[in-house]
Amino acid sequence: MRKTNSTWVVQKYGGTSLGKLLDRITGEIIPSSLEHDRVAIVCSARSGTTKSTGTTKLLLEAISHATDPSLGSGERLDNAVSIIRDQHLEAVNSVVGDGSRYASGKPAKELELSIIDECERLRTFLHAAQTVGELPPRSQDRVLALGEKLACLITASSLEHRGFGAKVVLLEDIVEQAYPSDPNGPEAAYEELGPHFYDRISIKIGEKIQECGDRIPIVTGFFGAMPHSLLHSVGRGYSDFCAAMCAVGIGAREVQIWKEVDGIFTADPNKVLSARLLATVTCEEAAELTYFGSEVRGPDLLSSPVLPATSNCGDLTGFAL
Repeated sequence: MRKTNSTWVVQKYGGTSLGKLLDRITGEIIPSSLEHDRVAIVCSARSGTTKSTGTTKLLLEAISHATDPSLGSGERLDNAVSIIRDQHLEAVNSVVGDGSRYASGKPAKELELSIIDECERLRTFLHAAQTVGELPPRSQDRVLALGEKLACLITASSLEHRGFGAKVVLLEDIVEQAYPSDPNGPEAAYEELGPHFYDRISIKIGEKIQECGDRIPIVTGFFGAMPHSLLHSVGRGYSDFCAAMCAVGIGAREVQIWKEVDGIFTADPNKVLSARLLATVTCEEAAELTYFGSEVRGPDLLSSPVLPATSNCGDLTGFAL
């Protein structure tokens, strides 16, 4: 049982971990962590065995088809959205079973209907963009945000099925909420404040997490709407960066990045047989290895020295920052 006055820990789970090992995450890792700390969970979009088969890849394909005027692009768009829908419905069935109920008594069918509704709204939006012939970068961000939202819905449902209270925290409008009174919008603040632009966003994220009360916050790794789009402003490591902002916002004692690898290597162990597992690294070293070694964390996660403390749980390893 979670201690009411204990410290916070932020745990970030990548898409492949959520896709392959969700039972381990919600059945062992999170419950064990709750014995000592309050835990906030940050989710990336779900993936299959590799990122190339994951939700984000499919969403990017759907965006590409929506901006492609060639014959057959509409059918390819529909196919990408249908695959996303079917993959997540299959995940729901594996998590809670067909026709079952959560500990709260809420039927699992509600989650299935929510996923279908989200995917059909996406389909309608993309077809409208295809008709207009335009899909601006920030609209593309909105499309990509669906991946994290669906992952959070399934993760929260898995926890609820096990008797834990959980609440999904959506951050797709957090930037506007952090800068509501700026006459020139967040864009002006972004240009003026530089890295400090994220300070107010961290505070606002912390407030939303605290609003969850006794329930476990399940936070989307996607946050927006960023000036110039999230991918342009932050890059593909945005969910790691989001986890760091969560930690700042709630004053967490630790950020844990859980991955299905043994640790941070000197090089990609799939390509360099002599690659060694590192005991400790600085953030500067880890940022460099993100680009050239085994991907463990986004390069902008932290700017201070870091000592990775590993915690093993079967096929997953946690890195405490």
